Amino acid sequence: MRPSSSPSDGLLGGLSGAPDVDAELSDPSVLQAMLDVEAALVRAAADAGILPPPAATAIVEQCRAERYDPGALGRAADATGNPVVPLVGELTAAVPEDARAWVHFGGPGCWPRSPATRGWRRRAVPATSTRPW
Repeated sequence: MRPSSSPSDGLLGGLSGAPDVDAELSDPSVLQAMLDVEAALVRAAADAGILPPPAATAIVEQCRAERYDPGALGRAADATGNPVVPLVGELTAAVPEDARAWVHFGGPGCWPRSPATRGWRRRAVPATSTRPW
């Protein structure tokens, strides 16, 4: 494991130092934001007729944060530089074989600018608005 300047074991835990903000940056919140994007991608592609609706349904059913271990995803992220790659791998393994090719279909290539990142940042910002810093 590489050294970190943060004492947290989570994906982003403890970054702000404010409990209400950190709750929005908790592993379940961040994971769910990433999974919400994965679900939205396949729903949109199915609605557009690009991928089979049963594949989209199978993927969406697995897009629940409690199905994944954030600690394991965080450790696996060390090899790739972000947690999306291992999460997509876990999600792919969780769906039926005929749906696997459709996981992360049309997904963003740059996680820091992805819709998932914007989603959890948008939820965390209101909690910071009452802060004196």
